[in-house]
Amino acid sequence: MKLAVSSLAYMKRSYTEFIILAEKMDFESVELILDGHHMKENFEKLGEVIDSYSLDVSIHTPFSDQNIASLNTRIRSDSLEQIKSAMEVAVDFEADTFTFHSGRLSPYSLLYEDKAWDMNVESIRHLYSDAWNLDLMYV
Repeated sequence: MKLAVSSLAYMKRSYTEFIILAEKMDFESVELILDGHHMKENFEKLGEVIDSYSLDVSIHTPFSDQNIASLNTRIRSDSLEQIKSAMEVAVDFEADTFTFHSGRLSPYSLLYEDKAWDMNVESIRHLYSDAWNLDLMYV
């Protein structure tokens, strides 16, 4: 088992600061949450920092304001696109783990729970296909 730490508690700091701290605290793996201002970080530079510390990486997709079960097609589409972008980052970092959140019910979709469930399942299948096509999945 590996001792890992999530960047969630360090969202106000840069990934570089987080990684340096994780290394000092003897963690073996870091989970990088791609949300907020962290989505705009220079991932090439970050890759160099991670490699210099030999930490394993897990990627966590954006989750704020995301909903892959949304009945609003624009919100669902944007959520899927952001998750796919995070998959590309995971491939670049050769991440050990990739995490995304399934959809949730909104006030509107509470009225149509079955349809929201169907959108959620359809979205997960779409993401599975994207992951396969990006070689994110391996056996």
